[in-house]
Amino acid sequence: MNFLSHFYLERAASDPERIMGIMLPDLVKNACKDWVIHPEKKSYLFTDDDKLHSLLRGWKRHLEVDMLFHSSAFFFKNTRELRISISPIVAGTPVRAFFVAHIALELMLDSLLLARKMVNTQKLYTLLEQADLRSVERFLQKSGINNTALFTKHFEEFMLERYLSKYNEPGKLAYSIGRICSRVWGNVLDTSRLEKLDYVLQDSLTKNAGDYMLIYNFISKVLYP
Repeated sequence: MNFLSHFYLERAASDPERIMGIMLPDLVKNACKDWVIHPEKKSYLFTDDDKLHSLLRGWKRHLEVDMLFHSSAFFFKNTRELRISISPIVAGTPVRAFFVAHIALELMLDSLLLARKMVNTQKLYTLLEQADLRSVERFLQKSGINNTALFTKHFEEFMLERYLSKYNEPGKLAYSIGRICSRVWGNVLDTSRLEKLDYVLQDSLTKNAGDYMLIYNFISKVLYP
């Protein structure tokens, strides 16, 4: 799941470090694709400090949510349908249709939450601003990341851009997917392909908006009883 879906499931939380921990796996991955850390396997390193412990609890909850999401019938059904629709659009390029379908589904869920005003992005950004960055740096260092300056730079840009609130703007879903694909394969999706992709995604959102909410209900029953 993407940032806003994770926050929606934690919308009742008010601990800045827990919210930061929930966002941290994706923030780390986006800051440097080569970073692979598993703090959840070394929990004992984070028990002597309340803020570090909150970061770890958030990190673990993110992993739990993603595991349920990616193993759900909802995920397999919808990525399969999206892959079939997306395949002709990316044909002749190195872009993998399943990759796009996976990313698209996550961004579409975020877009739906925004369109229905079910998530408050300002609250999310405020909580992230309140999180103790020194504790975040310590958390990353204990997890094996020494170049925390690179993470901090990415996080500052993330906070400055405020792009999470724009996912439901016209053309933004396809644009965001195009940017992600460009980091992997270069600029291989031209304007025409992105316009076709946007049509497919908007059509799926319109037809399946009601069904899309089922995944939140499923995860909430399992992890938030």
